[in-house]
Amino acid sequence: MPRVIIVDVEKCVGCHSCEVACAIAHSTAKTLVEAMQEQPPPQPSVAVVAVGEAAVPLQCRHCEDAPCVQVCPRDALQRPDPEGPVLVDHELCTGCQACVIVCPFGMITMSSDGKSVIKCDLCIERLGRGEQPACVEACPTGSLQLLDTADPAAQEQRQAVEVIMTAPVQQDTPGAGDLSAGDTGGADGQCKFCGELVARPARIKRLADDLGIDAQELCICQKCRRARYSQLLCKSEAMGNPADGRGEA
Repeated sequence: MPRVIIVDVEKCVGCHSCEVACAIAHSTAKTLVEAMQEQPPPQPSVAVVAVGEAAVPLQCRHCEDAPCVQVCPRDALQRPDPEGPVLVDHELCTGCQACVIVCPFGMITMSSDGKSVIKCDLCIERLGRGEQPACVEACPTGSLQLLDTADPAAQEQRQAVEVIMTAPVQQDTPGAGDLSAGDTGGADGQCKFCGELVARPARIKRLADDLGIDAQELCICQKCRRARYSQLLCKSEAMGNPADGRGEA
């Protein structure tokens, strides 16, 4: 059964312990003091974001119908185990950022050296040793849990999504999947899902040309990214909504 990290929003105090633990777990040294001295410094793949008065830890959801896997031109993003996480092959990744653009969470980011992308891997090595993901183990309030997607407690994740979906929409940071961030040149385009007019900056056109695909395939409005996010989560039977992962706005 596929597993996912769920969050109890009411328990999260925004301490960022999960971010620190994630960075250490993915460092070379695996200890705090030595990890702080590494160059480039290790980066966390979980981010605690403020949504209204709540703090919400977010990381890759390992979508069943993962758009990042579909768009990667080098097959650097794959799911080796049908019930396992989506993983990055850093040797194959060229840093083209196609996955960054299509991720409905904005939770795929570039490494600090700019050579490849980084994302949550559910601490697959720790799971192999029978341990919990670093963020789950480090959470002092038990806000984070690793559960099967069919577990009734996965409803907590849906509640977290509802908090995010009902929060005021804020401008995403450049490189976090926002098509209007950064470069503002280039013609406007229509969202591939709902047809709404959205900014399609020149960098998107250049990336599409490099990938040999229509720039329209990378043109997704913020509303549809959030809607796709919700529908992908609702595919589990526990949530009782067999969405097809793409849907219509």
